[in-house]
Amino acid sequence: MAAFLADLHNRSQTEAPVDPACALALLAREEAALARWQVLTPGQRELIAARREGWCTSEWLVTGRQVLLHGDANPTNFIFDTCGGVTAIDVESSAYGDRAVDVGCMVAELKHLFYLYSHNSWASEPYIRHFYADYAANQTGAGEHFAELTTRGRFFMACFMLRICQDAWLNLDYRRSLLQHAIECLNV
Repeated sequence: MAAFLADLHNRSQTEAPVDPACALALLAREEAALARWQVLTPGQRELIAARREGWCTSEWLVTGRQVLLHGDANPTNFIFDTCGGVTAIDVESSAYGDRAVDVGCMVAELKHLFYLYSHNSWASEPYIRHFYADYAANQTGAGEHFAELTTRGRFFMACFMLRICQDAWLNLDYRRSLLQHAIECLNV
């Protein structure tokens, strides 16, 4: 999966820089949705706002060039064949943007699924590290530094975990626990 996404991003990289306003808007949208669902407390909202400000003043969200994104890079949107091939489905969210969006989405899903089924919030960590390492190993040309990718990936991981927390079919206590992990990911 990491190699597939790296190849997609490598082949489609443009000279256009990523737009940090898009990243900050995504975070604001997910935060507002969670507030509507009443999963987010006022204190958590203030904490997210403060951390958003930290990301806004950091230089992390302005590194990188735009690439073609899958837009919803979670395990259910890919079909794996017996020969090692990967086919992407549900590509209606495809757009150009920061490669860390797809990477962050995938690792958020890994975090969520391992946590949900193992009841261990850290069970996914070896797989997340492996995913990042495999993605980085498959970057070519003007790829970026591992620290840049993983830091921005952590920001988008938080955004997508906030999205997962909106799923009403999930137990509210689980959603609130995952929310805490998302807030931790927003530390700059």
